[in-house]
Amino acid sequence: MKKLLLGSTALAICISGLASPAQAAASKDKMPSLRISGETKAVTHIFKNSKPRGEFGYGTLFAMEDSTVRFHVEDDFTFMGEKQKVDWLLGVTGDTNAPVAAEENRLRFRGNWGVLYFGTHQGAESIMARGAFAVMGATGGFDGNGMDTVIKPTGVLTGTDVIGATKYADKVTYITPRVFGVQLGASYTPNSEHKGEGSDGLPHYHSSTKSPKVPFDQSSWAGGINFLREFECGLSITLSATGILAHSNPGQRGGLDTSNLFNRTTTARVHDTKSYALGGVAEYFGFELGAEWIDNGNSRQVKNLAQITDPTLVGGFDAGEAFSIAAGYTFGANRLAAGYYGSERKYNGSKIHGNIYSVTYDRKLAPGLSLFAEGNLYNLHGTQQAANFQNAIQASAGTLSSKLDDGRKRNNAHAVLLGAKLKF
Repeated sequence: MKKLLLGSTALAICISGLASPAQAAASKDKMPSLRISGETKAVTHIFKNSKPRGEFGYGTLFAMEDSTVRFHVEDDFTFMGEKQKVDWLLGVTGDTNAPVAAEENRLRFRGNWGVLYFGTHQGAESIMARGAFAVMGATGGFDGNGMDTVIKPTGVLTGTDVIGATKYADKVTYITPRVFGVQLGASYTPNSEHKGEGSDGLPHYHSSTKSPKVPFDQSSWAGGINFLREFECGLSITLSATGILAHSNPGQRGGLDTSNLFNRTTTARVHDTKSYALGGVAEYFGFELGAEWIDNGNSRQVKNLAQITDPTLVGGFDAGEAFSIAAGYTFGANRLAAGYYGSERKYNGSKIHGNIYSVTYDRKLAPGLSLFAEGNLYNLHGTQQAANFQNAIQASAGTLSSKLDDGRKRNNAHAVLLGAKLKF
């Protein structure tokens, strides 16, 4: 053992001596640094739907959710006499059912001129937006994981993303510096279905890569502006306006396929995406108040209803509007929030409404670690004519019918979520 230790010591001395010139060179040319961050939630769902589907109507569900590990490689450089920063982020999802392991993969350049993103990342419509969703805790309340166990009636609008939100599609984004409290952002996405390095959804594709095929966007432009003002009294206010303009394609390219209703709804021409959101958040000594308004117009809805004439089709469609409001208060290690989300949409000629009431509570145990509880009530009201139209589409979908939702008229549900969050 002594000989082994002596030999190991000698070898280490030799290696350190050989490495010293390289270390000296590295001190002149600093290597990029690696930082690892991430988050996860361990969640117990306790839920009940008034209109059950098989055995899914009520019960409990255990899940590890929103799990991501992010690898940040950071460096700085000098360009035209000014110091700049660059970082590469690779976000790996813990969702074992995800089609790809990498959720995010982008480069970011930063300087006194602003921030430039390139690759798989969220766009300006997400980066610049402020609203009630930012006030809610736990998993997000009306925009959280409670929807995982709720059966949605046909056509009901939920969620705080505008129609056409590009999420993690490949894009380029530029964010300006904040000047007099004002900051601007813009994103360009060639194809809303193209993510990562694969060939699916390349810009020259004119049909959806999903199954069943759904409308999608090409040449999508997203823009946003927000304004931040901090007052000496301790009040701070942030306001935002975001929007998306894009050329929208039907799910399947080509002439109208009139062989059945499913094919007609898949190939019929749709309105281009034109959607926007207005929001804001006010903070004052632990109190928070946020609100947001979304208007999706006719984004991705069928242009000419004569193309899909069917006995169950009795009226027109729009993409819906939504309003949300939330208030929160942080005291010590505790954070409490309550919020409301309401939506309205025209679907097959009738008005469809969604109402979600949420309460969240978070208890901080240590830096990055907290326990949470969340309660949500869902009053989701569709109509029989909306359900009839959906059932007719499903009946004509052939082998794809099992992938389409049944037509559903309404659902009053509740969900309680309990769990722990870890963020590092």
